[in-house]
Amino acid sequence: MPGIDRSALPPALATCVVDLPDDEVRARFLRDVKPHGELAFRVHRTLRRVASDFDVNAWLSTYRVCLLGRASFDRLLEGCPRSSLLDVGAGSGEITSELAPLFESVVVTETARGVARRLARRYETHAIDLATTPLPGKRRFSVVALLHVLDRAPYPRSLLAGAKELVAPDGRLLIACPLPLRPHVDRGGATADPEEWIEAE
Repeated sequence: MPGIDRSALPPALATCVVDLPDDEVRARFLRDVKPHGELAFRVHRTLRRVASDFDVNAWLSTYRVCLLGRASFDRLLEGCPRSSLLDVGAGSGEITSELAPLFESVVVTETARGVARRLARRYETHAIDLATTPLPGKRRFSVVALLHVLDRAPYPRSLLAGAKELVAPDGRLLIACPLPLRPHVDRGGATADPEEWIEAE
């Protein structure tokens, strides 16, 4: 894949850019993803009247997600200790599954109960919101990941502060957030504005 033109970026940002390898996981996802059939769409729409998108997606295994493959995460985290990972708001666990093999131990959080139950089959799982509830035990992690979470959290600033406190002194906070930023919170079958706002230029 072609490299990034660093000359087009501000100097402070250009030094932070990491060129990622060709990503077969992402390429396969884009190649194979297919729209859901009419029946799945109708069932999903009906269940959304009483439950959040996250729980409905867990029940129906709909709306798969992909961010990066294992090789890309490996490059992105080059030089970072790999003893432990905390994936905040792990959702379906599809992104976690690409990160997990890079670490000795994996812990996840997820506030959607249906999704959390599925995650618990594979990882140590806590059904909590780190913005309001501390993680049990005094623990620090090599990497704390907030991947497509801040734009959907009711208290994103508090969540970010709480996640930062859980990063080991030599660790990293790994954040991915879609732009343009459109913050919203799923509540039952509807969406609402977050209690705290974050802004991005």
